[in-house]
Amino acid sequence: MHRFKASMSHINMHPISPANTPPASNESLPAPQTTDTRRAKRDQPVLTTEQKARNAINNALTYTTSLDGYTLHSVVGFGANGVVIAAEQHTPQGASIPVAIKIIYKPNNSPKQPSTASDPTPNEILTLRAIARASNRQQHPTLLRYISDHQDAFHFYLVTELFGSDWLALVRSVLNIHGQKTNSQSLPPLVHRGKGVTLRFSNGSADLWAWSYFERCANWDPATGETAGLPGHLVKKIIGDVCSGLHHLHALGMYHGDIKSENILVTAVNKDSLTSEVQVGGAQGDYHIEVRICDFGHTESRSTGVRNVGTLDHAPPEYSKSAVQQGVFVDGAKADVYALGLMATRLLASSGMFSEMVVDMDNMLGMVRDGVIEGMSELELVDDLLTGMLCDEPEARFSMEQVLTHPWFD
Repeated sequence: MHRFKASMSHINMHPISPANTPPASNESLPAPQTTDTRRAKRDQPVLTTEQKARNAINNALTYTTSLDGYTLHSVVGFGANGVVIAAEQHTPQGASIPVAIKIIYKPNNSPKQPSTASDPTPNEILTLRAIARASNRQQHPTLLRYISDHQDAFHFYLVTELFGSDWLALVRSVLNIHGQKTNSQSLPPLVHRGKGVTLRFSNGSADLWAWSYFERCANWDPATGETAGLPGHLVKKIIGDVCSGLHHLHALGMYHGDIKSENILVTAVNKDSLTSEVQVGGAQGDYHIEVRICDFGHTESRSTGVRNVGTLDHAPPEYSKSAVQQGVFVDGAKADVYALGLMATRLLASSGMFSEMVVDMDNMLGMVRDGVIEGMSELELVDDLLTGMLCDEPEARFSMEQVLTHPWFD
């Protein structure tokens, strides 16, 4: 079996139909209330992530001044541990800076049973502080830029650059052109009458998953139901840029610990060009993008090894909780390489580049000498790269530097 085919066995491919966007929650929402998990378990059903996000914002606006000094625009994402707001920060000089405010939940953020205003700082904030210090605020271009942080009795507040395009809004534009509708529904806005704030509410649409979904929809033929693959040159850029950021992080003595499509933000640099392409019914990758690695909640020092992984499905073969409990050292940098290899495999398997090459893959085997890099076909280079990244043995697996300097990126 060709090694690239073998590497595909590491993942389960699930085709995405343009008409199947993730459904939004339509459940009724209670008024602002406690998110104390112990009381929730004892007295009421456990809150959904959407309810927790709404409660956190309402609590912050009602009981604290932590969001004063910002103009809040919209909720751009939420999860089990926090909610992200797109906002503007107003400086003493009168300038306005676009920022993202991530409200990170404390275990007890109830108005009746608050935590303190001096709780231990979450790992994600400590990591971004350390990156900013080490980089002397000239950060690597693919690591999300830290601005500031603070806390009150209810939450931690992490302020970073605002980054990422609303790819799902572009999906809706594309499908409207074709007279199609998505099955996703808009979430009700958050209204806080006391502060006169109304926020558009979204469950996140700026990540790599949303970008790939947009590309599939933008090049979808409603007559045949078929869609072109992801643009190969953009896939290569994304993988290379993420690799470069992780290489920098590893050089600082840290590993990320949760590399996946949801933790890579993507923005269109020339948005006007992209919008015009969408209006004529296709994107075809004729635009420029930039990426940022985000969500450093599982980042640790490389010297400690991996103790917990962010997403078990992306963990390397050598990781298990029992192994860690027995003192087995799991190299976090090599774990990042493996997770990036899984992400790269998914992207390449969905790309037009891969679709064109796979037809002649077996025939190429007899035409390329084993182990010869110079003159290797694109397919053989991809095969060599992914085989090195997804090697089961961590000692034999590529380092991030080997990935970054691989001939496929030339």
